[in-house]
This record gives sequence, C-alpha cells and structure tokens, in this order.
Amino acid sequence: MTWTLNGTLASALGVSDLLLEKHNQAADLLTFRVTGDYVADLPFAARAAVTLARDGAVVFRGTVTRIARAAAPNDEAIEVTVSGPWWQLENTIFMQRRKIRQAKPGDSGVPDYLGGAPLPDWLIGSFDLLNKFYSDLARQFGNGWSNTDEGDVEYAAINAAIYNWLVANNPTGVDPAQLALLSPATLEEFIEEFTPRAVLGQQLDNTAIDTATQIAEIVGYAAAAGAPVVLGGAPGGVFPPFTEVNCVTCAQAITTLLRWTPDAVTWFDYAADPPVLRIDRRAASPVTTLALHDGVQVSGNRLIPRHDLLRDGVVIIYTRGHDLVAVDSAPAGANPQQVNVAVMCIELASGSSFFANYHVDYAPINIDSLDWWKSKIPKLADAKDLKISDAQKPGTFNREVVGGSFPPGINGARTGTITCKATYSLKNDEGAETKYENVPLTVTLNGTNFVQEDWTIQTGGTAPEPVPQGLAAELWAGLVELQHDGTITLSEEEANPGAWRPGQLLNLTGGRAEWAGARAQLQSVSFALASGQTTLTLGPGPLLRVEDLVELVRAARQRALSSFASLRVGGGGGGGGVSTGGKTANTANSDSEAFITRRVMVAKDDAGVTTKLTQDVGTGELTLEENTAYGHKVTIKLADLGEDAEPIEVKLREVNICEDGVQKSAYVLMSEPKQSRSPTG
Repeated sequence: MTWTLNGTLASALGVSDLLLEKHNQAADLLTFRVTGDYVADLPFAARAAVTLARDGAVVFRGTVTRIARAAAPNDEAIEVTVSGPWWQLENTIFMQRRKIRQAKPGDSGVPDYLGGAPLPDWLIGSFDLLNKFYSDLARQFGNGWSNTDEGDVEYAAINAAIYNWLVANNPTGVDPAQLALLSPATLEEFIEEFTPRAVLGQQLDNTAIDTATQIAEIVGYAAAAGAPVVLGGAPGGVFPPFTEVNCVTCAQAITTLLRWTPDAVTWFDYAADPPVLRIDRRAASPVTTLALHDGVQVSGNRLIPRHDLLRDGVVIIYTRGHDLVAVDSAPAGANPQQVNVAVMCIELASGSSFFANYHVDYAPINIDSLDWWKSKIPKLADAKDLKISDAQKPGTFNREVVGGSFPPGINGARTGTITCKATYSLKNDEGAETKYENVPLTVTLNGTNFVQEDWTIQTGGTAPEPVPQGLAAELWAGLVELQHDGTITLSEEEANPGAWRPGQLLNLTGGRAEWAGARAQLQSVSFALASGQTTLTLGPGPLLRVEDLVELVRAARQRALSSFASLRVGGGGGGGGVSTGGKTANTANSDSEAFITRRVMVAKDDAGVTTKLTQDVGTGELTLEENTAYGHKVTIKLADLGEDAEPIEVKLREVNICEDGVQKSAYVLMSEPKQSRSPTG
C-alpha cells in the first residue's frame, strides 16, 4: 500500500505518524509529523489544500489549519494538522436573505405619486413649483388626473408624465442620480440583503421549509463563501418550528436543525472534489457485521447497552400565549403524565395585523355664500357691497378637502376650479373708495362627494407560525431503539479508511447473542495508517445522550419567539409594524404633507381575542385594550406627567405595602419618588 499527499509519496516528504480521524458533526482531522530540520520550509503552507490518497484513491481532502514546530535534544519535527470541510462550516457565519424597503430620496412621509415613489423634497418645499406641478398635469389630463379609473394605459401615461415633468423642472443643484431613482424603470419596492440574524425553518415567503431544504441553503451559502463542500443529501420531511439565531456558524445552524432528528449522522465522501457532505438517519444507515476471532484481530472491545436512553414515548405540546394549539404524540396515544415519556412544550408565534388610521377634514362648498368667497379670497374680507354673479363649479362636488389624507388606493378628491364675477368696493391706503364691477375670480380646490372622515386600513400582517407536523415521531425514532456505547480496536496489517465511516451500524458475532443484532452506531473512527490500528467509537449521537435530551427539553421550554420572522419577510424596518404614510389629497388650500393622526398595532390569538395598542400622535396618549366582554382598558397620557425641569421615567418598581397587617411587596408602574410640590401637614 502506498500513501500519498498531494500526489507525492508520504515517505518522500519525510512524513510519519499519519493519523486520520473521521467524526460525526465535527471536523475530520489528518495529523502527521515531518521529521528533520524543524525550522525548514514545509511543502504545505498554512491554509493550503491537502489530499490524502491510498493507492491512488482519495480518502481525505482538507485544509492545513495548524503547524507546530518543536525541538528536543534528540528529536526535531514539525507537527501538521489538516482539517476537513466541516472546519470551514465552523468558521463561516451563516447569513440569510431578508427583504428591506428600497431607500428613496424624500422618503419622510411626503405623498406618493402614482408610480409609488415619493415626490422629492425640492418640489414639496416650494408652493409655486407644487402649484405648477398640479396645474400642468391638470392641463394635460384634465382635472381628474389624480384618479386612476381610466385604466392601465392612462395610469402608465400619467406616471410617465409625472417623471418627465420632474426631469424638465428639476432646479439647478439637485442631484440627477437622486431624481433617476424616481424613474418608473428603476423603481423597486423591496430589495434583498444578507443578515447574520436568521430564522431557520422559514422561507422568504413566510412558509415553512423542512430541515433538508434549510440545510441545503446553509451549505450552498457556505460553498458560495468559499467552503469546499457540496450537499449530497439530508433528512427530509421534518418541519421544525421557526428558530431565530444570530451570528451562528454554518455548522451551528446545521446542528441546531439536527436536534429535531437526533439520530442523524454527518459524514463526508472524499472521492468527489469538492467533498460531498451526507447526512443519514439511523434507519437508512448501512449495517456491517464483524465476526470476532475470525481473521480480524480485535485488540479491544467495550460495548455498553444504554437502556437509560430509551423512552416510552415523546409528547410535544404546542401553545400560543395561554392557548393550547395542538398535541403531537409518538407513538399515538403516548401519555405525557407517564414515567419515562419525554414531554416538551413549544410556544408558537401568533399572527398579527397592522392597521393605520386616516382622517380627512371637509368643508362645504357654498358658492352662493358671500362669507365662503371671503374665506377663499382674502382681499374680499374688507369689501363693501359685495355681490357675486355667474358662480360656477365643475361637476356635482359639494365639499372640499381641507386637510388630512385618504388611504392609499382611495382617490377621493379631484382638483377643480370655481369661478364667479364679483362687484364690490374697497378703500385704498388714502381712504378713498374704489368700486370694482364684474371682476373674474377663481378658486382652485379639491372637490369631493365623500362624507366618511375616518378610515382604519389594514396595512399588513403575518400569519401565525405553523404547527410542525410529525415532529414527535422524528424525535422518538432516535429514542425507541437501544443504543450502545463503546469502542472496538482492530489491529490489521494496514488500516483501510474506505471500510469505516460515521453512521455505520455494527453487529458483532462470536460474542454474546444480543450483540449480533446490536446495531451499534459509529460516531467516530480513527486510523493509525502506519501501525494498521483502527479504533471504532460507538454510541448514541451527540444529541441523544441523557444530558442532551435534558438540554433539548430545556431549550424547547426556553425557546424565544422570533421577533424577526415577520420583519424578514415583510421588509419592515425599525417601526415594528406601525404603518406610516398615506396619500394626501392634491389641493392648493390644504396641507401638502400626509400625516397620520393615530398609529395602531393589533395582535389576535386563536381564540379571537384581539389586543390593540393605539397611539394618538396629537395628544401622545397610549391606549391598550382587549375586545373581551369585560372591556378592560389601560390609558397612559404622557402629558399627565406635567412640565418638569428633569425628564421623568415611569417603569416597573418594587414597593412595600401593608395588607391585612402583613408586610408585602408588589411591582407597580411608577416614577422615581420625589419631594411633593405641595406638602401637607
């Protein structure tokens, strides 16, 4: 047998003590010594790729991760460690795609034009330009251009006209690159970016994915980052609960997913380049029978049955808040109140809905009223003997919009012009009176026939986290079959790395009868290539030992709900689901910026109980209420804190109270106590 490193005979390189180790869910390792001058250059630099072959067949591929030079009076050598591809998975932070909103200039609550992009600040900030904008578009498309009832062709034409107007009227000094972002051709509502804050088990469309699909994404990400690995297969059909992780390595993300299939084993096929990562369940692993005292020298044998790991069943209880959602048992009918049944409680995230409140202020259009005309044309306020004739208004509008905003998609107003002829008298600065007859007057406003003043519009939401299906059966599959701990040492003329790998199931004949069907699983294998000694380490997987089962139950109990899952798929930012925006009516005699009078966040549980948190932007009042029969409500108004030179912080504080003569403590929402302003005697 010949051993080569990168195609060169190991002996020609001065290499000795070759030791190859293969591990489940850990890095495979190749270690060796290079004898001779310990300060000499090595044929393998740090981070260099190394291939080990046996008679030309590749049995290991890895990366040099450690070089240790040592000298003693009678010995000089360089010790080299080469790590398999799992090392790259352990040193690559997994980052996952999330949606974010495309940053656009002027994105600060200003009204949207039809294409969806905000009008730039230089237009919003100039009354003259804004008036010209609306007038020019009205001349081109009529006073109803702000409505889109005309169809897709008209919609596209208006959108293009808006962009062309912005280009033509762009004042000197405005960055053309910013204006280009408003082009319909380049406008995007969302973009995607990678973040180390990930949600395992969730697709970008908020649907659940199984562990095989999620592991494929993780390995694909690592490969794109430079890890020499491809995925050859992983357990499918297992849908874990959404699990939020932050700044974990690709290896940690994979082992987190494998907790739900604790009998799964990882191993690498080194015949391919790059190496192929394979993940097998116990039921799909090959069985090898080893005959004791039959041509194979077994120099050590230690086999311990692990009856303490057997479980009579697994029960998973799923809840949302205080509500029981589902119970998953394996086998069917397993009793959670029975000894030796593993019981876990997993909290699932509830669905949520986000709402925005919009308010519009109206005023009557009364063209027959002298006071109405005086309110619209200030110079008429001091006029005498005012008479109005030939007053005309377009359409049948009898109200105008004077403030507030319609919800997106509701084009409730049209810009129109009202005309009349006025006869009146005015005094000049010297006090002389001048009479004006039949003077044409014009008022431009937003007419409407809407009467509804308030809207509550659902702006988004997330579906409840789905209930994982069949997860108890997947866990129980690793707990129902008897496991074995132990080691077996084989002494042969030459070790054969191709014969053994993690995951194999081993039966022993020639010993106790029950060993013939032990199906003891290999977790790691080491090959001393020079001496021919092979050590097989048997046992349950790293997630099947008693301490790991306890940790799994504890992790389920302490599992935090993912606050990032909805943000990842919804493109939300720091607003936390509070809607912003709204289309302001196009009017010359009302505020040109959109505003929201209230912000609302609503969560609904499976029992139909809705919890609503409302913020009144104008008063600063916060209201928390539930739609139960009791109608309980908590209202907090920051203005009630009064005016103080120092900021006041209200938080939960522990106070001592006396109840029925017994000293007790309680937590109350209060500020830091201070000296009363009006002490009493």
